[in-house]
Amino acid sequence: MLGRQSLDPPKDLPKTPMPQLSGTRGFALALLPRNLLDAMQAAGLDTAALALKLGLAPEQLETRLSFDAVDRFGCAAWTAIGDPAFGLKAGGQKRPERFGVVGFAAMTSPTFGVALARMVRYIRLVWGDPHELQRQGSEITVRLLGGPERPYSQGKLDYELASLLTFGRLFTGEALRPLWIAVRGPAPAYAAHYTELFDCPVRFNQSHHSICFAERDTERRLISANAAVAGQFEHCAELGLSQLHEVDLASRVRAALRGMLRGDEPTLAAVASELHLSTRTLQRRLGEAELSFRELLDEARHELALQHLRSGLASLMEISYLLGFADPNSFFRAFKRWTGTTPDGYRSAQGGRPASG
Repeated sequence: MLGRQSLDPPKDLPKTPMPQLSGTRGFALALLPRNLLDAMQAAGLDTAALALKLGLAPEQLETRLSFDAVDRFGCAAWTAIGDPAFGLKAGGQKRPERFGVVGFAAMTSPTFGVALARMVRYIRLVWGDPHELQRQGSEITVRLLGGPERPYSQGKLDYELASLLTFGRLFTGEALRPLWIAVRGPAPAYAAHYTELFDCPVRFNQSHHSICFAERDTERRLISANAAVAGQFEHCAELGLSQLHEVDLASRVRAALRGMLRGDEPTLAAVASELHLSTRTLQRRLGEAELSFRELLDEARHELALQHLRSGLASLMEISYLLGFADPNSFFRAFKRWTGTTPDGYRSAQGGRPASG
């Protein structure tokens, strides 16, 4: 049975002193799943070259990166691959030897249900969207909550959804068939890939990606179950969660702001909603971390302004609008404060055309 005990976090882990973290800005947040990196390379992407282009050392891709760095790499990688169905294809490929602590904690679990509960709990340790585990009668559903809207959002959710099923089939040794899956938004051009991979009813136009299993399937034992080893990996994962408690807040808020700067100035309440927090909770956490919402908004605008100007695809008026400024003059003053030069001066120095109009 996937009872309450299997869904609760362990309560008797040994207490190990945690290292002190020096501030929150740019702190290493998450790991890119190694299986995802392998799938990108199999799709023809030179991940090392892309890392260098983004100012990252190639070996950093298999270490912890700041959310900002992971986000930049994800945007560039998905754009370069250019296959809308890439997420589903990548999620169908799993090499256990490429797992990290989350994968090992899951694969050494006694049953598929316990593995699901551990993956849901520890997903924050990798580049994953928040998950929820829900029970209704004899149905167990994993719901992917998603994060701020990014160019890779749908593909990343596809990857995570497919990964859950692939994991179950691989480590139960059975051809698991979900009761149903739900897909966020309308059916895409690659809709047939869902049916082919999951072999179950597909519900499109849903608010979230979800996958539902029969309880009897969650009770299946894993062929890789190992209680002694699982305890060690669970301990490591719990330490990781403790370390991540609040240190990634600045990166998460900046990422949400970047995704929301499309013409209006994001509010604290809107960002809190994107992060699945109440406005009061986000305000309290920002205060505890000595962070200013206005300063984080200013940083996000600065970063996006540089990106827009380097791309050469938008006029100054369009950039001003996209960044949520009341008028172009407000944008010009902010840019001069950020860089000491004008937007036209910056773009010219980058070798681009003047951003007139």
